[in-house]
Amino acid sequence: MPDPANRFSGAVDDKGIPRANHWQGVFPVRDEGKDGFSGTAPAGCFPADRNGVHDLIGNVWEWTDSPVDDGHMIIKGGSWLCAANFCARYRPAARQPQENDFSSNHIGFRIIRDAAAPAPGTAR
Repeated sequence: MPDPANRFSGAVDDKGIPRANHWQGVFPVRDEGKDGFSGTAPAGCFPADRNGVHDLIGNVWEWTDSPVDDGHMIIKGGSWLCAANFCARYRPAARQPQENDFSSNHIGFRIIRDAAAPAPGTAR
C-alpha cells in the first residue's frame, strides 16, 4: 500500500513503487534504498512525467533564477533527502529559499533551451 504522505507527490505510483529518487525509511536513520539508490541517481533513471520530462521531483533540488532577496535564490523539486517524516517536498511545485553560496550533493541545476527553429523550407 502506498504511503498516504506520498500519494499526491508522484514520488510513488499507486502500488507504492518509487517513481523518483527520494528517501525511503525514517530520516536520517536509514535510507532503505527501495528506489535503487541511497544518494543521487543518474539523470533519467525514473519514468518521465506526463509532459515527457525526467527528474522534476526527487534526486536533487534544482536552482532557479528566481531571487528571494540579495542573498537567496529559489530551489525547487525536492531531493533524495526528502522523506515522509522530514520534508516530503518531492514535487515540482515545492519551492524554498536557499543561500546563493550554498552547495551540497542534494542541489543541482537543469539547463533548458528553446527548440531550434526548423530550417527554411522544412516542416516540423
